[in-house]
Amino acid sequence: RKIVAAGRSAPGEAARAVIAELARTGTHVEVVPADVSEAADVDRLLDAADRLGALGGVFHSAGLVDHGLLVDQTWERVRRVLAAKVQGTLLLDAGAAARKADFVITFSSISSILGAPGFGPYAAANAFLRGLATAREPGGMRRLAIAWGTWAETGIAAPRRATWVPDRA
Repeated sequence: RKIVAAGRSAPGEAARAVIAELARTGTHVEVVPADVSEAADVDRLLDAADRLGALGGVFHSAGLVDHGLLVDQTWERVRRVLAAKVQGTLLLDAGAAARKADFVITFSSISSILGAPGFGPYAAANAFLRGLATAREPGGMRRLAIAWGTWAETGIAAPRRATWVPDRA
């Protein structure tokens, strides 16, 4: 009945409605502005969880896409895409393990299995989540990477899905 929610931006209208509904059911939701690719932000986030009691687990769904063919990618573009998934997962996983949490669940993408044009760095970041969950599972804390498929009207790629054109059209 205690949740610490984080995001790089303030909750939108739909999220605020969900938070209000949870509050009506007796669930305490604390919103902490955080970029999980930044160690100081993750420390603040986990400190907030510590104040609420023992950390039961972590759900990590942060991500970023920057569509483009691999030949058009720069290291800065790739780094930005990898940061939320790779660095964020490593920081959250380490914090959860130090607190002896029960689980870490990450939200991956089917792009890590099937690939997708223009999603190279994003697919690689999601493949990392799957590999980390598999490699660290024997360590005691449960880890799972859920490889979501495409969603009809929502999700990280929905706003661009119909309009993305390769830089080298």
